[in-house]
Amino acid sequence: MRLLSGAATVLLGGWTAQASAQEVASPAATPQAQTAEVSSSFSDGEILVTANRRAQNIQDVGIAITAIGGNELSRMAVSNATDITTVVPNLRFITLGGAIVNFNIRGISQNDYADHLEPPVAIYSDDAYLSTTSQSSLPVFDLDRVEVLRGPQGTLFGRNSTGGLIHFVSKQPTEHFEGYVDATISDDVWGKLEGAVSGPLADNLQGRIAFSASTREGYVKNATDGSRLGSEHYVALRTILAYQPTPDINVNLNLRYARNFDQSGAAYTFAPTIAGPDGLGRFVGPDENPYGTCNGCGPAYYEGYTQPNPYKGAFTDRGNYARSAYGATLKIEAALGFGSLISITDYQKVNKTYYEDVDAAPQYIADDLHTQKLDHLTQELRLVGSSDRFDWTAGLYYFHQKNQSVTAYVLFDGGGPVPINYATFRTDSIAAYAQGEYRFTDTLSFIAGGRYTYDRKRDNYLATDANFAGPPLAFNPTTYPDLADRKFDLYSAKAALQWSPSDRLMLYASFNRGTKGGGFSKPGYLPIDPQTIPFDDETLYAYEVGQKWTSDDGVIRLNSSFFYYDYKDYQAFAFRTLNGNPVGTIINRDATVKGAEVDFTLEPVDGLTINISPSYLDTKIKNVQLPSGRIVTRPLPQAPKWSGNAMIRYEWPVLGDKTAALQFDVNYNSSQNFTVLAAFNEREKAYAVGNLRASLASGNSWEAAIFAKNLWNQEYRIFAFDLSSLGTIAQSYNRPRTIGAQFRYNFN
Repeated sequence: MRLLSGAATVLLGGWTAQASAQEVASPAATPQAQTAEVSSSFSDGEILVTANRRAQNIQDVGIAITAIGGNELSRMAVSNATDITTVVPNLRFITLGGAIVNFNIRGISQNDYADHLEPPVAIYSDDAYLSTTSQSSLPVFDLDRVEVLRGPQGTLFGRNSTGGLIHFVSKQPTEHFEGYVDATISDDVWGKLEGAVSGPLADNLQGRIAFSASTREGYVKNATDGSRLGSEHYVALRTILAYQPTPDINVNLNLRYARNFDQSGAAYTFAPTIAGPDGLGRFVGPDENPYGTCNGCGPAYYEGYTQPNPYKGAFTDRGNYARSAYGATLKIEAALGFGSLISITDYQKVNKTYYEDVDAAPQYIADDLHTQKLDHLTQELRLVGSSDRFDWTAGLYYFHQKNQSVTAYVLFDGGGPVPINYATFRTDSIAAYAQGEYRFTDTLSFIAGGRYTYDRKRDNYLATDANFAGPPLAFNPTTYPDLADRKFDLYSAKAALQWSPSDRLMLYASFNRGTKGGGFSKPGYLPIDPQTIPFDDETLYAYEVGQKWTSDDGVIRLNSSFFYYDYKDYQAFAFRTLNGNPVGTIINRDATVKGAEVDFTLEPVDGLTINISPSYLDTKIKNVQLPSGRIVTRPLPQAPKWSGNAMIRYEWPVLGDKTAALQFDVNYNSSQNFTVLAAFNEREKAYAVGNLRASLASGNSWEAAIFAKNLWNQEYRIFAFDLSSLGTIAQSYNRPRTIGAQFRYNFN
């Protein structure tokens, strides 16, 4: 029997931590939770975050931050990292069947689907850096909060955070016994069971064990065999032990395991396409017959097959996705006379197998098989200290990653030899960093920081194809020493000024120099030009001004930010056609981003919360070469000019001590592109998605809710890339409307 899951009731729209002043949770009781490094999400009505590696009120931090607290996350039934995207301004994602997730903040992302790459939006889970796109979709559960930091975070948060950072923070062990169970069911055969138990184990020793198990039926039907694509099945377990051997030392051990099983590949659907002007794909019209097959059809291998329903197709195979992930993090904090010393040691191991019918056609055209074995080790040593006027952080960071992968391509006939590529990518990195905040007065402070990072990256790549007349390609430090063994000296910096003319208003201006090391593409088919495999490092110069204001009575909060990005050698992903086949390559191009974000929250009466968060982006990537050879300027992928979240929530007392709540939220995105080429068939029109939730709760004891997600059953694509050289497009649509129920019970 498949394990129950349910990943998201209604997403909570704008009900982020900026709108959470009425919800107060007491700080965790363990001595470890009282240190400057770890804090509860809320305390005395203040929203606490650790964006500067110490606990601060979110309204006092000169960074564009969204913090989502534990109760909100429970109402969202968050089970995967992507569930938070509709509540955070300027945050989007693409996914390939859950095997790859690429986050996008303010238009900054890496849309390559290769699973060895480090993305520019850094993902952390309990201080553990998740170093590849294949880890970004790991289950998340039993969370205290999620912090989303928009803009470069390279000085304090190490690796590759030119776009921003997402930090998932788990609930920590407590000194008193507590626990909960949370179950969700829905009409699309979706179920979830999550729970945790926490409490003392011995003197100065606390423990917490949490689990999540899920199953969800696929939403795209395969007419060939009746199977479904887009399924979700996983189990996850996490154990945290907190030990205080002395009053000045805290030890935290975090052990975790997650397994995805029997999931399908990406839920692609077919649409006939043909190359239009500049070689960019466009859809074939219903009365067109460009291939001489039939009206509205693709080439011969699609003859007679048309399917306008995005939730139905005919595929050679439903695909398969399986992944096992293990992790252990040891965190030791010691109070010293002048500050604190923190050591964080983290090890991760991932094994993944992924197969997909990428063309979504009833014949073999292009199927892909990918395997991955990842070993990852980091060690951080950090010193923190403070005085009346000066707070400072300094540290050393070591990172090692070994990623082994095999990729096989089934092309056209489905029989005989196929192209197979073998790759081993190695990264070794050391870094030193420091950041300080000096308060000239009680209202004026200056922040400065820097980080030096040394990266060494090596690629051992073998591309074989018995169908190719030429020899295999062996790309490694012996055959191509200047290309396959690369070293990068990277410098990140930050300077910011914060002024608080009153207790309720804070103004800030900042400059950030963000960097991300170069690397290696993972090309598909022979012939391969070795010069196109490596790509260079990127540098981002980010300028931002903003304000954070709360009215005297706490009824209104207004936060805003205005930013300008100047990108040098932005790492862009694009397709080029080689021997009639589309091949993905990372190229370096300059780019600019202009934008603004506003977060407005109003609580006019008790129980009523209104939140509106509009965003604006104007993006340009320069010198993009189209298939025709023409050079153009294009917008960045997934960077709609206008987007925003809005939410209204009302709570009122009923039935004595019970509380009823009704909540509606909506997320809007204007038109956008999915790749830097911006082919006609890759452009997604504007859409808005609404969610509705009604609940009844008895204090902090239990809560029952019903919900509707994607309320008006909006159809929109979450990813697409042009394969017009094959007469098709790889595209994935969102899940249709979901109606369900959730029940949570807390015990102590």
